[in-house]
Amino acid sequence: MPDPEGPEEREWADPEPVPAVERRTRFRVAGGLVGLAVGLLVFRGTLLAVLPRLWPPGGPRWFTLVLVMALSLTLPLMVGAALGEALARR
Repeated sequence: MPDPEGPEEREWADPEPVPAVERRTRFRVAGGLVGLAVGLLVFRGTLLAVLPRLWPPGGPRWFTLVLVMALSLTLPLMVGAALGEALARR
């Protein structure tokens, strides 16, 4: 039965079909992993140079170093996920 108010009068849009959401999620995860791999590849020299300073753990400098390394690898992961999302929407 057609909607008497019409699609432009509704308060919300129709939900997307589940396969489309799953497809976009797969593209986001794959893009994020590719972005993380590229980030690890680009910064491998720096990461290998910092790796000996991570053991033994302890102290505020150690925690700061771990946070800086983790956050620096988050950016390529996010960019890859955004590119995967854009690719999935095409």
